[in-house]
Amino acid sequence: MATEGFAANHRQVIEAGLSTGQYWRDLWRYRELVLFMVWRDVSVRYRQTMIGVAWAIIQPLTSMIILTVIFGKLAGMRAPEGVPHAVLTYTGTLPWFYFSSILSGTSGSMVSNKNMITKVYFPRLILPLTPMGVTTVDFLISFSVFGILCGLLGFVPSWKIVFFPFFLLCAALTAYSIGLWIAALNVRYRDFRFLVPFMIQFGLYASPVAYMSDEVGGTRDIAFNEISTGSVVVVEGEKSEETGEFLASSIKVVEHEPAKRRGDLVGTVDSLEPNRVLNIDSTLVKVTDETELTARIDVAGGFDKARFLYSLNPMVTVIDGFRWSIIGNDINLYPPGVLLAACLVALMLTGGIWFFRRTERQFADII
Repeated sequence: MATEGFAANHRQVIEAGLSTGQYWRDLWRYRELVLFMVWRDVSVRYRQTMIGVAWAIIQPLTSMIILTVIFGKLAGMRAPEGVPHAVLTYTGTLPWFYFSSILSGTSGSMVSNKNMITKVYFPRLILPLTPMGVTTVDFLISFSVFGILCGLLGFVPSWKIVFFPFFLLCAALTAYSIGLWIAALNVRYRDFRFLVPFMIQFGLYASPVAYMSDEVGGTRDIAFNEISTGSVVVVEGEKSEETGEFLASSIKVVEHEPAKRRGDLVGTVDSLEPNRVLNIDSTLVKVTDETELTARIDVAGGFDKARFLYSLNPMVTVIDGFRWSIIGNDINLYPPGVLLAACLVALMLTGGIWFFRRTERQFADII
């Protein structure tokens, strides 16, 4: 059996029992088909629309505004010093929409192209690759708006922005690896198409899109006498206009000076007084019974189990890395989470390709 391949002047001979290496050579030979399908999907997506490519800008921009109001204004989630919360949210929204768009397109790629699958031969792994190219075009449009946003807010990205393509690739591989499993399962069980919107909706809030990931982590209540001289603390509160004292509403013990919100007092404890008063770098702080005293367990020397389990979501590390490369030194990567995410993505990608290849020969029969 023979059919004309997509590449010019190439004849593809299909024989039973060919090696896996031949399959990968076919995948490379049909690379022009990927480019053609990307161009087709991009042109179809914006054909007969009122505002065209502006849809690639409106969706993340609108989500950024809503999430900034909810998490930044209403919930009072902190942002690094000198970084507008809108920038923090947008640097989480961009990789998240990139991931979710690839996942949506990849998971439904087999069913949406069933006519091609049943009529012609080509390596089926090409179909899940196509949404990655289409979404990258949308991302580049959305990312261009980020430059405008930074200019309006007076924010200058870090020089580490040169590393952001690496984390963008990590987001693509994460979505692709998950999408391969769902795409193969969706051919046989069509109800898997309902799983993807739920995963995206749930993941939007389970991932640090609109807040910093270090908000999630092991914390424990500590007694006032656990704070010792020399401790580095961040105190939230306000200064009394009458007495000049800084009245604490929350005290957190940290390892080093963290990014602080406007109005926070950060420093080293110089002295303690029994009547619940701290002297932090010569600034008097009054502590009441209602003051929240917490310490981060990972800083205190224990294993932060909650933060490690949170990193089981690979997009936590991807978003952290994206922000680290753009915002700079105020964002710290969580090394155990980076290692865990890398292992998970490698495992899912390897398993996804194996499962897809195993079920690929049945697609034309049951789709």
